[in-house]
Amino acid sequence: MRPLVRSDWRALKELRLLALSTEPGVFFSSHEREVGAADDVWQSLADGGDGLRVFGAFDGAELVGITGVFTHRDDPIGATAALGMTYLLPQYRGQGLSARFYETRLRWIREQPRFTRVAVSHRRSNEASRRAIQRAEFVPIGETSRTWPDGGVEDEIRYELRVAEPVETAVVELCDADFAEMLRGAAHVRPGLAVPPGGVDDPVVVSHVRRIVARLHDGGYEGGHWMIVVGGEAVGMCGIKYPPSAEGEVEIGYGIAASRHRRGHMTRGLALVLGALRRDASIRTVLAETAVGNIASQRVLTSNGFERIGTRVDPADGELVRWRKRL
Repeated sequence: MRPLVRSDWRALKELRLLALSTEPGVFFSSHEREVGAADDVWQSLADGGDGLRVFGAFDGAELVGITGVFTHRDDPIGATAALGMTYLLPQYRGQGLSARFYETRLRWIREQPRFTRVAVSHRRSNEASRRAIQRAEFVPIGETSRTWPDGGVEDEIRYELRVAEPVETAVVELCDADFAEMLRGAAHVRPGLAVPPGGVDDPVVVSHVRRIVARLHDGGYEGGHWMIVVGGEAVGMCGIKYPPSAEGEVEIGYGIAASRHRRGHMTRGLALVLGALRRDASIRTVLAETAVGNIASQRVLTSNGFERIGTRVDPADGELVRWRKRL
């Protein structure tokens, strides 16, 4: 049993489509939906990526079973791993491979700092899945009636397993002394508030944000910029670029330390910053911009309720996507 790689994509496609065609009442997708997927979709699935991994069970060189881990689509901060896509050829069932699938996936999930919770579910009548899930010590959390791809209407039974306790996220107002410590390369910006490996951000960026905050203060607007703090570390910064306009608009900028990417810190931190901005009666609308290709940053915004309102071309940064949130 091992993670699939890009070159496994044809075997993955064949087994996945076989599973959907022979057992249409087990999965959340259908053969009709996936049979027309382009080759690069299957290649990307086999290749894996951020919060995604498909594992295969092999008999020699033959792929005889598959199972997957995905970032749960309903978790806005990306801290929940979802299990699914599990299928074994009938002749390999009853040999303990289902338990091996759970062991393999949970081991991989525990190695990913972003995940604190694992979610899985099954159709009520799927006794084999129920037994495997309960053997893996998942806890039932609810059930929902749904129509399955084979047309049957039956409850989906949902479970969860906590793999780590979520670390509390907070925001702390930045002061000039904090910037000075960051630029000095100090191990702490304040007593008890550490700097992650590699710093909070590139010194050029830190200096730029320091100038923004200085202009805000010179213009009579106090505050407006925060450190994002997680587990005693200053892992990022977020704040407004200029005082509120007459229409109540501000634009935000933000960033997370390179060594702390892909852990949901920015999504949680921005939610707290937006809460602080709501307490300012002069702010009614928050704007932001992201590079067209910066999908991670775009997910941070959409998870916090921003809507895409257009694009513009910046002479230095190229095409940017513009975002807006009404407070």
